[in-house]
Amino acid sequence: MMSDETIHESTMPSREMIVERLVEYNRISKILRQIHSDKSFKFKRLDQRLSVLFIVITALLTFLGFTGIKKIHGLIPAIAPVRLVHLAFAFNSLIFLILLLVILNLVYRFGAKSMEHNRAIVVLTGYIRDLEDMIKLQNFDDAQGVELDDAMRERYKMITETLPPSTDKEFYRSKMDLMFKNTKSKNIENPGT
Repeated sequence: MMSDETIHESTMPSREMIVERLVEYNRISKILRQIHSDKSFKFKRLDQRLSVLFIVITALLTFLGFTGIKKIHGLIPAIAPVRLVHLAFAFNSLIFLILLLVILNLVYRFGAKSMEHNRAIVVLTGYIRDLEDMIKLQNFDDAQGVELDDAMRERYKMITETLPPSTDKEFYRSKMDLMFKNTKSKNIENPGT
């Protein structure tokens, strides 16, 4: 007859099984990090473009406002005939565009979204680093492996609950980006192979 300890030991996952689970958490975490890296750069570019557009239009409006529409209208006939009402309409349209850009920035908060995704990258990178250390060192026995797997699963759940949401499309695109990045990195490290 088998004792409870013998039964428990025989159903306990082996070190290899634990390492396989850690490798899988590592793989998925790297894909999630790639998703947030892609999204961070996307929102950062949008924020920069919006800022540049805002600055250029504001500078133009400031120049037009200080110079005065009537003075500019007096200078334009030498270049192209434009009615004063059309010039005033263009000036007011630029003011409306500034208002629209400010509202877009307040509603969509591209800079803040970029920072949220940067924070996700930092958290995921720490988790990935810890996983890679555990996989490489394997300084745990089978009994500790179960506790380690439980701890890493709970940490993974906690991390993913705090991450900004992403779509399946972003997951697949980031998976392809990561594969391309890994291939390119291997080619750089080993140019002859």
